[in-house]
Amino acid sequence: MLSNSLSLLVKAKGLTQKSIADKMGVSEQALSRYLHGKTAIGADSLEALLSCLGINVEKLVDAEIAKSMKSQEKKSVRKRNLLAELQEEQVTKVMTWFSKTNAAVATRR
Repeated sequence: MLSNSLSLLVKAKGLTQKSIADKMGVSEQALSRYLHGKTAIGADSLEALLSCLGINVEKLVDAEIAKSMKSQEKKSVRKRNLLAELQEEQVTKVMTWFSKTNAAVATRR
């Protein structure tokens, strides 16, 4: 959950909720509600909070997009590999059938 992650980040940075709330321009109570998941944090407040924690939102988003694209790329590679394996298996079956059929026809002559 986002609130748990944010709360852990605040603790890891060793900052007080008061100092962060002051920088964000919100009350300590509002910040506490965000950090405990009692109130959904809006995009502007999230950006302000991350900025107070020294986290660049654009880099964070770019990293998530890159991670998502890499995951999609891996899925595509797996699908292509599976398709190639299936095609190879089908070709092998056809070739085996063809060889057996040719051998059977040759013995009848």
